[in-house]
Amino acid sequence: MDSIDDFEPKELHSGYKILKNKQETKQAIFSDMDKVSMHTDPNQTALLEMKKPIPTGKINSDKRQMFETLIARDKELQNDMSSLELSPRKDEEEKSALFMDKSNFISESFLEELNGNHYSHSGIPIREDFDNDSMDVTRIETELQGKDKKDFTDLRMVQDFQAHNSQIWVCVISHNSQYIATGCNEGYLKIWKILTDLEDADDPYTLLKTEPYAVMPPSKEMNCAILDLSWCPKVPNFIVTAQFDKRAVLWDIDKPGEPLREFEHTDAVTCVEFHPDSDDSSLTLITGSIDKTYQVWSKREERSVCSQQAKDYITALAISPDGVRVVIGVNMGQLIVCAYDNEKLNYISTIVVKNRHGKFSNGTKVTKILFLDNTDILVTTNDSRMRIINVEEKFIIPGVSQIKFKGHINMSLPIRASISEGLEYIICGSEDGYVYIWNKPNGAEEIEKHCRNSSYERFSPFSPENIIPTSTLFCPFEIYKIFMQKYMMFGIEKGLNGIIVVTNFEGLLRVFHNTCKIS
Repeated sequence: MDSIDDFEPKELHSGYKILKNKQETKQAIFSDMDKVSMHTDPNQTALLEMKKPIPTGKINSDKRQMFETLIARDKELQNDMSSLELSPRKDEEEKSALFMDKSNFISESFLEELNGNHYSHSGIPIREDFDNDSMDVTRIETELQGKDKKDFTDLRMVQDFQAHNSQIWVCVISHNSQYIATGCNEGYLKIWKILTDLEDADDPYTLLKTEPYAVMPPSKEMNCAILDLSWCPKVPNFIVTAQFDKRAVLWDIDKPGEPLREFEHTDAVTCVEFHPDSDDSSLTLITGSIDKTYQVWSKREERSVCSQQAKDYITALAISPDGVRVVIGVNMGQLIVCAYDNEKLNYISTIVVKNRHGKFSNGTKVTKILFLDNTDILVTTNDSRMRIINVEEKFIIPGVSQIKFKGHINMSLPIRASISEGLEYIICGSEDGYVYIWNKPNGAEEIEKHCRNSSYERFSPFSPENIIPTSTLFCPFEIYKIFMQKYMMFGIEKGLNGIIVVTNFEGLLRVFHNTCKIS
């Protein structure tokens, strides 16, 4: 980017700028967000039913130890009960104080089903002191467009707190499902602990501790907005941020005071991702920047080990799960596909992502790229579209170059789509204040039928204000299972087939549960 002295800055909503040259106007990476109204009017079906068995292999040692502790406690209480004298009233009062009625324990057969027949004892005690009616759980109605029936029939807002004091641009769950990280326009990175301990649960709904586990302070630069972040797959306490102050910053969440490493760029860093093979000894990450470069960085080296130049601003990137492919998104709707080999990027092809006709025919900014497997990607762009593209063949089935999803409004902001873990639902925020959810088609026949998908469900997560939702995501199955156990502990006779996290333009974070009847 040219020297800042050559431009006259114009302040925008988010702190980003359109830099105006004395001879010509140069559009910066983020469009003028003053044009967007902040107050516009208007999962997998992981049907984790209460009696659906969970494979033994899915239960880790911590959960097994917890169950064994509860089982031992149950046996101890039963032994104490048999030793009490039954005649005096005082003994009856002692019994009622010491023990719950046997009906308040999950049956032996049910616990066997829950744990894949691994245990054959009495189970988790139900919390008698919990009043479900006293919880502030707000029912949210969804609206249908082009669908026969709702998938989200009982959506409820179960947690709501002020996570930041400015726009939250990015929100990501750690690979071990222990934390959620949020980055905001003021440059704060906050880590939130997911409440996975059953014994410490005060209610069955709360997902996050509202006191952050760690807070990484912003730099002293005037504009240090966090635009992207990535968790290290093999080092769960490592996280890296892409920042507007020309840095990618590596953090250890257990040592939040000072960063472990700063990766300097010549302009704002818009995207970053760890290579999936990264570990503590060979940490590798890839960044993209407004300076039109995408670079490979190694913790071992002071400088980037590979740098490539694009023809336009880099706005998004993604690495395939097997680490073989890297896809770079640029400002005018192009995808650069590269092969990753020993910290080098080798160009393969360019895929054009744009409409053939209309006002977006010149292409728009790519705001997010997400690998669904090693070849298919979900691409979000500022033409209010999302597309599934195969980076190997450039088509899904013969004659269909891509699957397109539309209905939401995404024309200015860095709003990004995400997908449920079972690849069943695509979710995305919208500049009209709604969250939109599409069913992802599967199979060649269904893909051909829905290659232009305008059928969706939507809800207003911040009604009645309709504040713009900036980041949306589904929690993974591992978290669903924990909350199903919490439902059982608190005597809630419902299934759970969706936990959604939404952040917004004013720094709020809300959590939604989609419950279902038990068949």
